[in-house]
Amino acid sequence: MNNIILYLPVIFSWSIMPFFYKSLTKYINTTDIILVIHFVYHIIILTYCIFMLLFRYNKSIEFIKRTTSMPTTMNIMTIIFTGIAIISQLAYFYIVKNNAVNKFVHIIRGGSAILVVLIGYFYYKEQFTILKIIGIIITLFGIYLINNY
Repeated sequence: MNNIILYLPVIFSWSIMPFFYKSLTKYINTTDIILVIHFVYHIIILTYCIFMLLFRYNKSIEFIKRTTSMPTTMNIMTIIFTGIAIISQLAYFYIVKNNAVNKFVHIIRGGSAILVVLIGYFYYKEQFTILKIIGIIITLFGIYLINNY
């Protein structure tokens, strides 16, 4: 953990955004939320792209070269994972609208932490220790406690 300060905006964003999305569901539906958020996001990204083209042209060319030289399997995986991300956003906003934030967030984050450990072990051959097993058990127990008491 080189610079712990970099974790703070991520923690803050992941903590506050479910409440913001919950508030949005009172005014617009799930699809509208996804469209609005991505519309704003893409305006910001487009502005950055224009800046890069105007003031950092060489960096833009390097980006194009790197992305066009990616292996076909990575391009296919990018498309697949983008589809998964869209489906997960639809599911997430449905969950946000119909559940208490303080219950489902812990299930998602705890389940994600467990899945990361398992994918790391099976796919990337990362070390799997007794402490990680204990951590998984504690995480599952914590999710149970948060959602039942």
